Amino acid sequence: MADNTGTLPCYDAVLDTTGLYCPEPIMLMHNKVRDMASGQVLKVIATDPATTRDVPKFCQF
Repeated sequence: MADNTGTLPCYDAVLDTTGLYCPEPIMLMHNKVRDMASGQVLKVIATDPATTRDVPKFCQF
């Protein structure tokens, strides 16, 4: 499990998409999630404002 502290939920993996723009963060997230087990948590770090809109939509699929 990744090393994390504070009040954030524990996460199993981190994906840093800093500096990338749509659709790259979602494409990378898709690839990362495919390699993770059901129930694991992925922390996504992003600077593209569209990512906050795109991630919830991705999770509905």
